[in-house]
Amino acid sequence: MRGVVAYRSLYFTPQPALPASVQVIAVNPLLREVIERMAFWSWDKPEEEQCRMLALFMEELAQAPRESWQLPLPTDPRLTAWLQEITQGDTLPDRLNRLAERVGASDKTIGRIFMRDTGMSYQAWRQQWRLLRAMELLAEAVPNSRVAAALEFSSDSAFISFFKQHMGQTPMQYLNCGERSTRPG
Repeated sequence: MRGVVAYRSLYFTPQPALPASVQVIAVNPLLREVIERMAFWSWDKPEEEQCRMLALFMEELAQAPRESWQLPLPTDPRLTAWLQEITQGDTLPDRLNRLAERVGASDKTIGRIFMRDTGMSYQAWRQQWRLLRAMELLAEAVPNSRVAAALEFSSDSAFISFFKQHMGQTPMQYLNCGERSTRPG
């Protein structure tokens, strides 16, 4: 995470209605307020009130869209040097034909490697990388125009359109904490 982060922790005894692993979810305004209220419960809160709020929490949690902010990395040894560049710097991943030239493989071979190792096509992987990098840059207060240039978008509006397509909101809306959690599912 980059920048200022606000969070609440709620602890539950494991149960089937709760996720069994760590997940990132989109929190709508109702779920946010339920979490906020639960985080500040007094220890002597009547059990009936707790049950009603927990039922609402569980219902909203079950319906909350799951987010995927992961970027699986390929493990093929031909991509090791390239991956080091990508993960250790601010280097934008090459376009497919350029990557194929660099590692001495065909476009199809690179495509098969990515599908096998990441479950994504190279283009989808590169777009996910660009989205995650955009989120980092925006969190560092980098202006849209600089983000667009750094990620090789043809214009600011092309970047904003890409971001909105993937996030359901513009970069400015995304950065506004009040609107950030209202992403459509």
